[in-house]
Amino acid sequence: METVRRTKRGQRAAVRAVDDGGMAGRESGRAGGGRSRVVSGTNTGALQMKRRWLPIVMLAGALGLAGAEFRSAWSQSVTRTWIGPEYWANRLQDWRLAEGRLECLTAAENRTVGLLPWQVGAAPGPFETSARLGILSAGTSGYAGFRVGGHGRLFGIEGLEDYRDDVLKSKGLDCGVTADGRLFIGPAPRSKPMAFGVPRQGWKVLHADSTQGGEMKPESALDGDLNTFWHSTYGAPPYPHEFQVDMGAEVDVCGIVYVPRQDQVIGRINRYEVYVTPDPGAWGDPVHEGTFPNDPAPRTVRFPAKRGRYLRLRGLTDHAGRPAAAIADLFALDPATAERPALAAEDTVIVPPRDILLRLRGAVDGEACRLELQAVDAAAGTLIATRTRTVPWTQVHGALALVCDFQPRGRGDAGAADSAIAWFRDWSVAGTCLTGGTHQTFGPVLWSQYTLHRGVLKLTAQMPPLGNRDTPDVRLESGGPGRWREIARSPIDPLARTARFRIESWDTTRDVPYRVVYALVTAQGPRDFAWEGTIRRDPVDKDPLVVAAFTGNADYAFPNVDVVKHVALHDPDLLFFSGDNIYEQVGGFGVERSPLDRACLDYLRKWYCYGWAYRELLRDRPCVSIPDDHDVYQGNLWGHGGRATDRDTKGGYLMPVAWVNMVQRTQCSHLPDPYDPTPAEQGMTVYYCPLTYGRISFAILEDRKFKTGPDGLAPPTDTGRPDHVKEETF
Repeated sequence: METVRRTKRGQRAAVRAVDDGGMAGRESGRAGGGRSRVVSGTNTGALQMKRRWLPIVMLAGALGLAGAEFRSAWSQSVTRTWIGPEYWANRLQDWRLAEGRLECLTAAENRTVGLLPWQVGAAPGPFETSARLGILSAGTSGYAGFRVGGHGRLFGIEGLEDYRDDVLKSKGLDCGVTADGRLFIGPAPRSKPMAFGVPRQGWKVLHADSTQGGEMKPESALDGDLNTFWHSTYGAPPYPHEFQVDMGAEVDVCGIVYVPRQDQVIGRINRYEVYVTPDPGAWGDPVHEGTFPNDPAPRTVRFPAKRGRYLRLRGLTDHAGRPAAAIADLFALDPATAERPALAAEDTVIVPPRDILLRLRGAVDGEACRLELQAVDAAAGTLIATRTRTVPWTQVHGALALVCDFQPRGRGDAGAADSAIAWFRDWSVAGTCLTGGTHQTFGPVLWSQYTLHRGVLKLTAQMPPLGNRDTPDVRLESGGPGRWREIARSPIDPLARTARFRIESWDTTRDVPYRVVYALVTAQGPRDFAWEGTIRRDPVDKDPLVVAAFTGNADYAFPNVDVVKHVALHDPDLLFFSGDNIYEQVGGFGVERSPLDRACLDYLRKWYCYGWAYRELLRDRPCVSIPDDHDVYQGNLWGHGGRATDRDTKGGYLMPVAWVNMVQRTQCSHLPDPYDPTPAEQGMTVYYCPLTYGRISFAILEDRKFKTGPDGLAPPTDTGRPDHVKEETF
């Protein structure tokens, strides 16, 4: 069956739904997707049309838009770092999938999850994206929402721009909600305390009938922070409750603003009385009586002005049938401030986003785009607030992403946390202007590398970080369509996330199709995904043998589409990546060196950029890759036999040996067996080995692991580099 779809940048192409052994599958295009195949069912962002699984859905009927549509379908049953084939996370360790929702774990700037299959194209057209979200961390300064118009360093450069660059280094227009409940369409308003009515300088709490204390102390009702509140003592006393304020000077009070507790109903006042007096010993009759509705929005109450220095709010009943009372903030109005907007329009407080549906719509307005951002109460389905803005279409053209941007609380490299800062679920995208296609995915089998030496095939499949309830092993099959058979099975390494295969007595005289198959747990259950390639025959009769050599793989032109294209034209027999296959700055965000699990994920994200760029070359030809200094997060490397060090010029490794061994498994475990597998110091593994291919014998060396450092051995230098010795007699 053939379906027409729009490819990136508005080109048109055809996508064919491929049946494999009677099971509906998908054959992908080459750019960025290659011969990845859903062997059975579909992926975690599944698009279903009646009874057949198809590459795309052309009618976005659920959202009322013609065109392509995408919906997340995150499994409820797994918890894992990797989100799915349709997404790229910045950074890998900052996100997780848990109980069917996407969680951001790190309070830091510019954390994003980019959508791979679809982008907003250059040709204008309507689009819509929506998601449920919640911000969970009280007292956090920042926001969550959508990013549109995401673009990387190469955006707009013909022949080099690529959706992978756009999601890796995405800059764009953010549209979302702040932690204190303000809608915005870029840039996000700075978080600042609420300010209603009479300035509260000099205000102090005169009396509260009881207090739970801590962050729920009475002063929390005067701090302007929606996320903090005064709370009466848990369990007792019962209503009525009262809260008295000394305003520091007499004021003609003609109203109050009561801000209820935001995160739940317990403590929200229902019936109330307001008192104003110049003498706290004689309150007299209330100046106003009424009821507050059961919602978290700030509530303004107006009444005839009464002069006084002291303000009293008395709660008579609540909305939860509990004895508790709570006040997030309390303000007074006088005739000068009663009609003044509480906050500027762009700072209007809506509802702290504990659970809202955020919806962004884009409509064509000439050469511009009219954006409308809505916040909907997820439980009630009622519209809370709307924000609109018209921007040039160029500001929405590009990648789509979910974004969390928060300031760390206290010190720390990135405010890392074990619990979620914010969460998303039910992400959908639709529109007539979407470009790309379902071939633009990455994983779960990310790529493979192999060598063939004296009849022994060694192949390593690189996997993403999966969860404890995910399928624990990976299958290697050979034969070709209709003839696939399993020849080996491998567990997934818990740190390197590799599946390693070693097959003896391999037939080196012919090309052999292979595929690496993994049963990914999706919302619809386990589904087989396959990464396909060819083990080439040993070119013993070929002269010359063509070797393509790479070194220093920074991300300045990631994903190196021109390099891959031109190398492929030479059809090399062997690939050689001689080190610095990643650099510390790859993908941005610097490095995270500890703890071990997060340091491994930090490296893997950078290493995944290597495979994402070169996997179309790697799938069909043998490869030698070896690490150098930057691969192990060092500016230089004198390994001194594998010992530990605190400075590279002393000789040794700065990172823990478990981490270094993990790096070596990702880059070298597909190499032929080591000449001598005896570990170096600390139990550091070795990989130096022979490789015979095309009747040429290669020696794969790791000399830097065994060199001594220059400290104390080389004469002093004035170059800032102890290894840059100028003394001619040395």
